[in-house]
Amino acid sequence: MNDVNLIRNNVTHWKTNCGIFRIYFNLSVIWAICFYKSQIFSMLRKFILSFILGIFTLLLLFLILTKVVFEPWIGRKIQTAINERNKEYVVAIGKVNISVRKSGLELENITLRTKPALKGIGDLKGEVGSIRVEGINLVKAIFKKDIEIREVTIFNSSIKGSIPFPEKTGPPKISTLNIRIDSIFLDRTNVEI
Repeated sequence: MNDVNLIRNNVTHWKTNCGIFRIYFNLSVIWAICFYKSQIFSMLRKFILSFILGIFTLLLLFLILTKVVFEPWIGRKIQTAINERNKEYVVAIGKVNISVRKSGLELENITLRTKPALKGIGDLKGEVGSIRVEGINLVKAIFKKDIEIREVTIFNSSIKGSIPFPEKTGPPKISTLNIRIDSIFLDRTNVEI
């Protein structure tokens, strides 16, 4: 509003003071104000557009890196960790999906088979459509080595086979991790042992 009043005052001076110098001075003031304002708006507009474009580019880069790099890497790490610790069974994971919004991940097309060397002792075949893990507390998992999960849902699981039970029980297996899961849901589970 102050700029409009300044322009009105300059126009009033034009009507009362008709000197050539005064008209030239007033026109240059009006031109300078308009030019200055247009430069500020132009610079502000360019800054806002470049900021939005930068945020959009970073988000797109993050999504591409997640799908192409992080998901396969996490799938290989989980599969390797399970197979290294397990002596009797081989686990294969088809696909991993990371959900940043829900702070979780989903493992799809999981197969569980008895190792070929142990087929005479017992034969177990398992297939799981997907396992969805939601609400992973990343701060505790990274810094305190505590795994805190809000919900685990297992979809379309089918386990068939025979498991030999030893006559003597072995020592209990103890995890070095502190794991807490609030709720576990089983959806369409078929177990034949």
